[in-house]
Amino acid sequence: PSEDIASSASGDKGQVIASDIRQLLAECRSGLPPKQETAVQLYLDEEMTFDEIGDCLGVSHQAVQKNYAAALSRLNNCLKTRGFSQLRELM
Repeated sequence: PSEDIASSASGDKGQVIASDIRQLLAECRSGLPPKQETAVQLYLDEEMTFDEIGDCLGVSHQAVQKNYAAALSRLNNCLKTRGFSQLRELM
């Protein structure tokens, strides 16, 4: 019985931490310029390729990659100011 309580408590803690991380990432993403946010949203949330995003937006896949890379750099900087060393630390 005590193991069940411990498992339940650690599961709740994990959910709280995941929720906090989602909130933190949302705050950092809200500070991205529109082109960078669009690249992140379509690549990560919609699981589109850079070519698909480029076709959708009427730009080259290199432009999408450039915006995505810039977004990741800005997100990493945002997270560093909040005590995380890299975006990978949250994954």
